[in-house]
Amino acid sequence: MSREDPQLKVRLPQELKDKITESALNLGRSINSDVVSRLEQSFKPVNRIYRDSMEEKITVGDQPEGSHLEQEIRELRELLKQSTEANKAYFQMIVDLLNKKI
Repeated sequence: MSREDPQLKVRLPQELKDKITESALNLGRSINSDVVSRLEQSFKPVNRIYRDSMEEKITVGDQPEGSHLEQEIRELRELLKQSTEANKAYFQMIVDLLNKKI
């Protein structure tokens, strides 16, 4: 990506900007790269199919209640859910902005 690529000015709640900033820091990339990556992911229809199939396949099986594996699976499912919700919010924000421009 270069400085000649189109730019889009976006207003968003401070809380969301803080989350984006934190995510970019944690991933070692710029805020712009983080937002672009999230938007690109939101347009991939495979994500939903993959997520739905993985949720069905991941089971705790014979692990005892409260096991480390069970807890880890719960945490991973929650992270997946949060990531999906965040991508939906970005996608909706872009759709709203595009609808206002047309």
